[in-house]
Amino acid sequence: MDFVCRLMEQHGIGVDLWSATSYKALREEALATERRNRLHPDQPAQTPLVAQLLAESAGPIVAVTDFMRAVPGVRVREDLYDVRNYTSFWWKDTSIEPKIFGFVLTPRQGDELADLCRKMQEEHDKDPSKAPYPQARCKVDASLYPGSAEVVEARLAGQTDEEILVIAHLCHPQASANDNASGVASAMELFRVIKRLVDQGEVPPLKRGLRMIFVPEFSGTYAWLAEEIDRLRTRATELLPR
Repeated sequence: MDFVCRLMEQHGIGVDLWSATSYKALREEALATERRNRLHPDQPAQTPLVAQLLAESAGPIVAVTDFMRAVPGVRVREDLYDVRNYTSFWWKDTSIEPKIFGFVLTPRQGDELADLCRKMQEEHDKDPSKAPYPQARCKVDASLYPGSAEVVEARLAGQTDEEILVIAHLCHPQASANDNASGVASAMELFRVIKRLVDQGEVPPLKRGLRMIFVPEFSGTYAWLAEEIDRLRTRATELLPR
């Protein structure tokens, strides 16, 4: 790209430009790789594609998208033209990764920014003294403070103190099950069926107890672990994948 060359020539800034055709596909491949590594601890660990591609990158890594989910025959991008799509910016190792931030744009804002970029580039081509791209000064106002998170919890007692922990997450930041309704429903049905089978004598009493928790995903899991960490240290706990 022409502007990449200009950044180097005019400002001494080197840029590697990547085109991500599908953030979703990259995420799914990374999750599949991590799952494979967990299931095969005796084999050499594999590295997700995005980690391989960016492993040697120095300096900030910026992802730009105004992506909104479009469903063929149901919804087009413009149907939610002023809605911000939920997007997360995750870090894996904060000790070595650059501390950057990101903002999510609506499709309308994305189109306006793209138009501005094209306009500024055209004007810069005619008059090199003009800036070739827009710049923004951003301020993130955030703080940490004491809080609480509601966690739904149920337990089927076993013959020992050992427990199997079944986790499903509720949507965040507001409690609901629209993010993981299938996991919540499956966990509830699992408990219902096991309790019925035990009560009717069709299976022997549980050796280990079953504990089911519904959490607001990561934040709720942190809150639950903070309260239960001492108990977990004294009991064997197995985690069932969500």
